[in-house]
Amino acid sequence: MNANEVAVKNLSQGRISVKAVMAGLVIVVVAAAFFIFRGMNTSDPVFPSLVNAPDASLHGTVAYYDNPSRCVRVISASGAKSKDVMCMPDFDPNKAKTDGKPVGWNLTWRADNRLEITEFLMFGEGGSPTFKPGWQKVVDVVNGAVEEVPAAQIALLPTAGARTTTSPTGDKIVFTSDSGTVTVDLVSASGAARELLKAKGDPETYGLNSVSWSPDFKWVAVDDDHLLITTIDDPSTTRTLTPPLQSDYGYDALHWFDITEADLLK
Repeated sequence: MNANEVAVKNLSQGRISVKAVMAGLVIVVVAAAFFIFRGMNTSDPVFPSLVNAPDASLHGTVAYYDNPSRCVRVISASGAKSKDVMCMPDFDPNKAKTDGKPVGWNLTWRADNRLEITEFLMFGEGGSPTFKPGWQKVVDVVNGAVEEVPAAQIALLPTAGARTTTSPTGDKIVFTSDSGTVTVDLVSASGAARELLKAKGDPETYGLNSVSWSPDFKWVAVDDDHLLITTIDDPSTTRTLTPPLQSDYGYDALHWFDITEADLLK
């Protein structure tokens, strides 16, 4: 190969290298733009807070487990008042094999408006752990009195208070949750539908866990990991009542919040 041929070959290779580098840069830029655009358009919806702006027209009392503080808290549906009723002790991981690992606390309002709190424990690691109740306490959230429930009287599986999606007049609450887009509709007994809520969040993580009527059938409880309160006015209004309802360890059968019709926090 003579000197001219070598020069031509080197020039050709140089052009190929430049093209490869440019192509690589284009891919990087396009990918970066995609993720930036995706990030700008997938933030979860943020609703106004009832705690910051209480609404006296909303009635009822909500009990929920506040994960950061590890306390069971009750809050008026209006957002005006709240208080902790029981905080959980620290867990000793060295006792997990013998005593079980706490996986959360099941909350249920009893008919007398006392709050039933049940600790559940996980035994065994890996693919097939077992779950058993640890203790159960019944708390009068008004005066603070606590009743210890004998172990023989504790149900083996989590129990929940009455939550319904159909009102006494036949009005139904229905929802959809798919790829980050959620809707909540009110469907009358005659079949007429009206949209109460539509929101969009991260398609990989955002969605609704449940919807249900309030005990007085005046508003709708919407669980998107926060507890939202959606009115049935036209137009409706959605506001946030609680911080994220998340467990420490994730036992899906547990009920992390419950609602009673009574206004217990005067």
